[in-house]
Amino acid sequence: MTTVKLKTPIKHGDKTIDSIEVEEPSVGGVGAYQKAEPEGEFQATIAMLSAETGIPVPALSKMKMSDFKTVMESLTPFIKALGDDTGPTGDSSAQT
Repeated sequence: MTTVKLKTPIKHGDKTIDSIEVEEPSVGGVGAYQKAEPEGEFQATIAMLSAETGIPVPALSKMKMSDFKTVMESLTPFIKALGDDTGPTGDSSAQT
């Protein structure tokens, strides 16, 4: 888990969010991403962050781009791991 300290805190209602905890996305987070994917990759990423952090989408939408970039850099290793081709291939033929 990585804590990303925001350069510009997010104000949402009576709350101030000054950091975001970033960790490997859960199945639910990936599901939120896939559900929002038709809206575009950017919106899908915000949906996944919301699902993972519990921070509402309207609050995350107030994040400054420089802070968003830092959060995305923290997520990159996890996102790359999701795309690895090291898992099962689905080939059920007998191995010799």
